[in-house]
Amino acid sequence: KVTIHRSPHAGFALGLDVKLPTGDEMNLLGTGSTAVQPYAVWSASFGAFSPHVNAGYRWNGASVLGSD
Repeated sequence: KVTIHRSPHAGFALGLDVKLPTGDEMNLLGTGSTAVQPYAVWSASFGAFSPHVNAGYRWNGASVLGSD
C-alpha cells in the first residue's frame, strides 16, 4: 500500500494484494490459482464524523476447485 495524498484531514492510498498458488488444492490446502487485487482507500476526518471508503476488484486464475 502506498499513500498518494495526505493532508491534516484526509488521505488517499493505493494498494495491490497478490496471492500465489501454494499448497495442495485437492487436499483443501490452498486454491491452486493466482489472485490479484488492486484497491484504493480514502479516509477523512470532519470533527466527530470520520468516513472511510475502500474499493477494489479481485481477479482469480483458473483452479480445479472452480466450476464452469
